[in-house]
Amino acid sequence: MLRALKGVFSYSDEELAVLKAGGDPQIVHRFTKNITVDGVDLRVVVAPNRETPKLPAGRPIVFFVHGLGGQLNQFEHQIDYFNYFADVLAVDLPGHGKSGDQPFAHYTSDRFVDLLEKVLEMQLLPTEFNKILLVGHSMGTHIVLRLAHKLRDKCMGCVCIAPPAVLSDGVKRAQTFIRWFPVRPVFEYFRAADRNGGFDSPSVSRVLSQATTSRRIREKQLRTNLQVRSASWLATFSQMKPLAEYEAARVDVPVLIIAAVDDKVTPPENAEILVEWIGKNSRLETITAAGHSVMIERPEVVNGLIADFIDQEVDKTLSLAWQLSYLATKTDKWSLKNEEKWKQTPAVGQVVPHSHLRGMKTLRQTDDEHSPALLELNHPEIVAVIDISREAPPYDSSTFSRIKYFKLPTVSKIPPSKDEVAQFIELVDSINVEKDQSIGVHCHYGFNRTGFFICSYLIERCGLTVSDALDAYARARPTGVHHPHFVDELHVRYEQ
Repeated sequence: MLRALKGVFSYSDEELAVLKAGGDPQIVHRFTKNITVDGVDLRVVVAPNRETPKLPAGRPIVFFVHGLGGQLNQFEHQIDYFNYFADVLAVDLPGHGKSGDQPFAHYTSDRFVDLLEKVLEMQLLPTEFNKILLVGHSMGTHIVLRLAHKLRDKCMGCVCIAPPAVLSDGVKRAQTFIRWFPVRPVFEYFRAADRNGGFDSPSVSRVLSQATTSRRIREKQLRTNLQVRSASWLATFSQMKPLAEYEAARVDVPVLIIAAVDDKVTPPENAEILVEWIGKNSRLETITAAGHSVMIERPEVVNGLIADFIDQEVDKTLSLAWQLSYLATKTDKWSLKNEEKWKQTPAVGQVVPHSHLRGMKTLRQTDDEHSPALLELNHPEIVAVIDISREAPPYDSSTFSRIKYFKLPTVSKIPPSKDEVAQFIELVDSINVEKDQSIGVHCHYGFNRTGFFICSYLIERCGLTVSDALDAYARARPTGVHHPHFVDELHVRYEQ
């Protein structure tokens, strides 16, 4: 009790460290804008797709809306993934994330819908749009389904991740109580007690699966929880209006509903109710080993399900395969920057000692020496490829018949962040590799970014020193990591 009381007035050292370490993800920081709508300051992400000027006009944009107590940072993996083939918008709702506050009475579901409609009307992207795919999480699913009805023909489809359904009688009584009584002090005490235990506290464990043991993911969730503003949460919760059955039934666009088996906040039964209400326009997908924050726990699965849904039921022009085919009729879609240097670069390095990893240069679909088909033919021991380039690669990854393809986008000429390294290590650990098999990793040439990731793996997973890791990679793929600032960053990161 004393610890909870202390927590009402101050954060622990661990919590302060988590907050201090928590900047915005790179993709969010790069595309953040601040706008004002109806007197409310909103933080939005406006991420135009770099290929948009080359593609036909009229393609849908993708618009992300978080839930109660959430923020747009929760969609970092989805924003990064879909920005490869779509213009992307995301928003922090009022009183959430880095958006401004508003009067208590304005935290209503209808008010949120009106504000988001006005955000869309502002046409923040460089290219005008009139088709939209809406993606919501938790309470945000009800907001996007209502918004879909208001947008009419502009909405091409909806994705509802971990949706709630009906509110229990207990929740309804709590809503009424909050509206009429000053509960903030009690709520602050509850929050302090709830976060006791840090990464393994009830506040974190409630929204993550027990199978999610990653320190990186748990730290992200704890940070999100700490950044919740109590007054805004209470105002939003007390006036939250659940979607009525008739509102769900009138949705006349394709709807993908994603549930998580271990979701304790909005269990899968909620998704089943929503499917029943919407009817034939809906499809349900259930993800295992994930909880309420499934977007950060299993991003690769969530992204894949949404991409398939878009390709099959929304608009094929948002499919990477379609876009590559279209661009092929306008230009050489397999063109390479500095092609002569690429041709002179050795294709595939040796397996780096102590690991299953090997550096390689990017493939080219039509190349007569280093294409997906030839890699499978000449290297039967390679079972997976991790593409860490930022752009769509100059090859069609779907033409791999045996090799599994993974995308982990990073920016060239900049050493990967700690978070990106953590994602890489988790990805490598998740790939099943037998004794004599290997994983190919590539950026463009396969030296600096690729070497940085592999050296980080050797240091963190295999216990090598920085110098030994650099030497091991250089022997496997001469000349190894040769940009001084990449080498320096490894020494600073792991030896300070």
